[in-house]
Amino acid sequence: MRVLGRPRQGNDLGVLAALASSFRNVPLPPDSVFVGEVGLGGEIRSVARIEERVAEASRLGFATVVLPRRNATARLKTPAGIRIVPVETVAEALAAARLE
Repeated sequence: MRVLGRPRQGNDLGVLAALASSFRNVPLPPDSVFVGEVGLGGEIRSVARIEERVAEASRLGFATVVLPRRNATARLKTPAGIRIVPVETVAEALAAARLE
């Protein structure tokens, strides 16, 4: 995805969740953030700087971060109060958003 001419990595899953939410007329959980790249086969690909993204989500008051399973490692430093939901496919991400 390109925003203002610069490539942005990790926005795909959030855009997909917003589109599915709109299509199904079901709101996304307001305390959730969706981070990840979506492949053509529906797989959720890992993204760079995941710890920074999780920390920023926490700082902004979000409680849940849906992210690629490959990014959800034991080494991932998670701020207190943040729930990590690792997903591998679009179907899993939509289930996490209660849009299945």
